[in-house]
Amino acid sequence: MVQHVFRIHGLPVDMVSDRGPQFLSQFWKAFCTLIGSSASLSSGFHPQTNGQSERANQDLETTLRCLVSTNPTTWSQQLVWVEYARNTLPCSATGLSPFECSFGYQPPLFSEQELSVPSAKMFVRRGQSTLRRARIALLKSNSRYCRQADRCWITAPRYRIGQRG
Repeated sequence: MVQHVFRIHGLPVDMVSDRGPQFLSQFWKAFCTLIGSSASLSSGFHPQTNGQSERANQDLETTLRCLVSTNPTTWSQQLVWVEYARNTLPCSATGLSPFECSFGYQPPLFSEQELSVPSAKMFVRRGQSTLRRARIALLKSNSRYCRQADRCWITAPRYRIGQRG
């Protein structure tokens, strides 16, 4: 956590975690107390408790499934590009990517510069292709989620000042 999360994003106010033994330990409870963070546990066998993480995992899984359908053994090599695509894709609510919200700028993608080293050229081309396909899959996935949400959408009732019941 310190190496991969805190050093980049700072100390959290609250950490929601599953009921894994590492999150139930005395060490973890004491650690959270010492850093001034509360530790919340999700309900057992109820992943919806941590809906934000579950939704992010669902997006990653859907996108990976699209990318590796022809060669499932490559999922671990594709994951980094799917993560990069997700983190650089602007969100409709803010118009900013998660990366831009966290760091204040949109990271560069790929240069159009020609490379003379064939292995580097091939690596970059594969990365570009994967990133392009991942972004397309994420956009399709988001579109599907929006259509699904729109089907369940209802107009909020209008309330008047002083209205009861």
